[in-house]
Amino acid sequence: MAEQTEPIQDAEDFSVSTLEAMLVHLCALREEAADQKKAYDTGSKPVRDYLDKHPGEQLRDGEGRVAAWLQNSRPEKMLDIRGLAEKHPKLVVIMADMGLLKMDFPAFEAAEGKFPGYTDVLGFIGQGKSKRASLRIERDKR
Repeated sequence: MAEQTEPIQDAEDFSVSTLEAMLVHLCALREEAADQKKAYDTGSKPVRDYLDKHPGEQLRDGEGRVAAWLQNSRPEKMLDIRGLAEKHPKLVVIMADMGLLKMDFPAFEAAEGKFPGYTDVLGFIGQGKSKRASLRIERDKR
């Protein structure tokens, strides 16, 4: 059975020197996690490839009591914005005001020059709400 650990306290419960001392260990954990993910992705590829070619099948290791199968995920729901705009244009404006409409920016950028008005749209693009900053813990490259 895994050893239980105490719950992590808030940052205020740690001194700066304690937090700094934790960085080396946190960096090592992140590196190990990246190595493990790479090993898992590499090792699981033939299992996935087999299951992709044999829909509905399962692979099972009876001795280790481990099974592998493909589980379908629910498809994303998509809004027919064109249909909505044609039938209820005011609803589109209301939804936009509520922040309910988002643009697929990689797709938009890939469409550059492929439709008239692309540059006009650029004038309406602004900064969205900031996401929480991602924590980076890395070894010095000196």
